[in-house]
Amino acid sequence: MSLTRCEFGPVMCDVDIEATRSAYAQNPAKPIGGCECRDCLNFAAQHAQLLRGAFFDWLAQTGIDPLKPHEVTCGGDEGEPRLYWVNYGVAGRIIPGPGAEWHKTMGLHTPNSIQAYGTEYTLWDRDPLIQRKLFPGEAFGIEVYIRDVPWVLGETDT
Repeated sequence: MSLTRCEFGPVMCDVDIEATRSAYAQNPAKPIGGCECRDCLNFAAQHAQLLRGAFFDWLAQTGIDPLKPHEVTCGGDEGEPRLYWVNYGVAGRIIPGPGAEWHKTMGLHTPNSIQAYGTEYTLWDRDPLIQRKLFPGEAFGIEVYIRDVPWVLGETDT
């Protein structure tokens, strides 16, 4: 395991870039994790436009494939601009220190959201889904908040 020290806002992390890149390369491209609900279909219809820009280029440097989140969650009423939580896994660990606090269920995490390149996100190090599905060793998660996503599906789109 070759670790690279990376800054995620005020939080330092050790990232295994090659293991992260390999995990994403082995996963099929599923922008919504295979879910077929209308919220996820709305996200999938525009994910290539939503998951690009300086922030996602920055994430890609850690080995993440921005177009392959492992989980997408939505809030808001259908037809209104939506808030989506987009989750990624990273092989590595969060370094204890300023900006990272201990929580009994989330482990080390950022208790407040962090801003980078105009995008808001948080980090946490206890996510069984990430560790079980993507990475056999140490891993942590990044949850990205994408606000005001328009509703683009029509009445009959499924």
